[in-house]
Amino acid sequence: MSSAAQKCHVVQTSFPPDDDTDMESLRFTPDGLSFTMVSSRWRAKVVFAQTYGFRVLDELDMAEHLSGCCLADGWLFEVACGGWKDFECTRPSFTTGRLSWVREYLVIGRDKCASVLTKEEPVVQAEVLSGSFFESDALSELNNRISEVLFYQWDPIGVSDMLNARDEYDIYVPLVVGKLTGGATQQEVAALLDQIASERMGLLADPARTGRTAALACEWFERVCS
Repeated sequence: MSSAAQKCHVVQTSFPPDDDTDMESLRFTPDGLSFTMVSSRWRAKVVFAQTYGFRVLDELDMAEHLSGCCLADGWLFEVACGGWKDFECTRPSFTTGRLSWVREYLVIGRDKCASVLTKEEPVVQAEVLSGSFFESDALSELNNRISEVLFYQWDPIGVSDMLNARDEYDIYVPLVVGKLTGGATQQEVAALLDQIASERMGLLADPARTGRTAALACEWFERVCS
């Protein structure tokens, strides 16, 4: 059992807490881990791009790690201490949990709950439904436009004049699109870009550049999705 009482806080999303929230499915691939969460009012996907470990248990089997977390408050929480990571750290061989950058999140539903160890904040976005606005053409156009914005406007490593590097930033397109479809503000998109530049590229933040990029990304989102 964890040596300290669990401390966690709700991760704010565009999908409000509902007592009927359920975990419909999960998908784990080399590109990351994702959960489809549903309620009577919305359907969302939460994506963890870099995952060190996860577990899915029945709510009753995770009771000691759900202290302070309930569906009345939210369905996505970040755990500061006293959670699964601390529990695993009682084992001398568990080295991942001792890395300073490993963060723990809880994804909870009425029946199933998941603990996730990751490096970055997850992306929460509207799940694509059959026949929805985002199903095909609009989502494809948005992805293409954001790819162009990242390459020609953001371009933190300066390769926009190299045609053979056109896909250099495409790996980050889903993260930006996820923020946009999840209702993120221009400031939140800019913060994401600064985080990518600093943590994944080792670059200093450039608020002016990321601000212009985020503004253009939001403008395209409004054009495509309005």
